[in-house]
Amino acid sequence: MSMIALFYAGAAICMSLVPLLPGLASGQASFMRQTLEGIQIVARQPTLRGLAISYSMYQITWGVLYVVVPVFVANHYDTSIGSSVTGFLWAAMGIAGGIGALFAGHIRTTGRERHIMAIGMVITALAAWPVAAEFGFGGLAIGLMLAGVMSGPIDVALLTLRQRRTDPQQLGRVMSISMSLNLAGFPLGSALAGMVITSSLSTTFVLAGIASVVAAVATISIPSDIKAVA
Repeated sequence: MSMIALFYAGAAICMSLVPLLPGLASGQASFMRQTLEGIQIVARQPTLRGLAISYSMYQITWGVLYVVVPVFVANHYDTSIGSSVTGFLWAAMGIAGGIGALFAGHIRTTGRERHIMAIGMVITALAAWPVAAEFGFGGLAIGLMLAGVMSGPIDVALLTLRQRRTDPQQLGRVMSISMSLNLAGFPLGSALAGMVITSSLSTTFVLAGIASVVAAVATISIPSDIKAVA
């Protein structure tokens, strides 16, 4: 925990060095009013509304995995090494995610964001079930790394699509509202996993996979560039 606190403190120090830029929003508008306006913009814009639904469903998958992975490890390994094994799995997933993001940065995503996200979400679903669920520790490790690799292109495509279809003058408030809605699925996924995991580990992995499939369908349902312009 002390290491986590140290990293957060370092991040806070770095943020204090970022120059303050003048805002585009009216200084006379209250914080609550600007928040409500941001919610209205996200709710009325088809792309932002679709991303709020699709990415929050995708985050349900990660919320489920956050709960089920330590339980899976605890069922297969002694307590003395269980924590180390769990840490290794999440570290491998994080490294894979970084590699995926670097790869996504070198490919053209403009105009193809919806398809990149949807394909990544379907692969994530397969990584959760059956790969991670049905093939022992090796399958779990491969499944997590595969999901990690896919998270890079998904996140890059999400950020690109959201920025392209948002009025630059509204980007700040839209980003704050949209990001909050996008991440809402994570705690929901953890809560659902907590209820299902007592019955079946495999079913919990299936839940993670279903969430990503639904997310992929919701992503494809977002209007294409032609429809968005029309």
